[in-house]
Amino acid sequence: GCYVHTSSLVSRGNAVDRHACFIGSSLKSKLLFGAIESGFCVRIDGTDENSGVVKLAEGDHDTDAKKQECLGKCAVYSGATACEVIWGQSNRGCYAHTSVLVNRGNGVDRHNCWVSGALKAKDVLSPMESGFCVRADGSDENSGVIKVADGDFDTDAKKQTCLSLCSVYPGVTGCETISFQGNRGCYVHTSTLVNRGNGVANHNCWIAAKIRAKSIFGSIEAGFCVRSEGTDENTGVVKLAEGDHDTDAKKTECLGRCAVYAGAT
Repeated sequence: GCYVHTSSLVSRGNAVDRHACFIGSSLKSKLLFGAIESGFCVRIDGTDENSGVVKLAEGDHDTDAKKQECLGKCAVYSGATACEVIWGQSNRGCYAHTSVLVNRGNGVDRHNCWVSGALKAKDVLSPMESGFCVRADGSDENSGVIKVADGDFDTDAKKQTCLSLCSVYPGVTGCETISFQGNRGCYVHTSTLVNRGNGVANHNCWIAAKIRAKSIFGSIEAGFCVRSEGTDENTGVVKLAEGDHDTDAKKTECLGRCAVYAGAT
């Protein structure tokens, strides 16, 4: 038969034979894009990215309903790497980005930006490790593990798909793929005890940058970063995000971004 779903909890097909599933673009967008950010979509250094921008709809997109409508359009646009809405000015509308250089919103008023999970994964998750995700002492961590997709995840494309799903999952602390065995699939970890991959075959593990940061950076120190004699160091400084970072959550978020930035000192 033919069935329609109306629950907002449906998320994916489970690969069972003789079935096919189609998820609404409004729900699919939650799996494809990260959280809403203020401002228009820019590169990591804050410069504008005007290549690969396609206008999908006209008009103001300032309400939640219109933003969700735009996200739905972006979710089904082939190759979308980010979604952007603008209101209250002449270039108002809904836009899809296709450039892989977009990284974040820049905080500018009357704009919102959503970066795809595939790109956001670079900020959220550390580089791939072989094996399944375990605690620091090598013991398994089975609490807070959620299967988000079925099937083998042995190719680069499938691993990237899994990373995208993990990167936008609330509270993600790790991402894991399994191939060629009964429990094959893509899994998200939410326990803060996951620490590394254990090298076991047919598995790969990515630890959240906010977890990895604990082993990369020392303890917090008051003040801005200076040279040993106390003079300022303004070369080699890259702004990774806009806004106040006074809460523990925002500081941890910043640490995560720094932890996966190549060459961070």
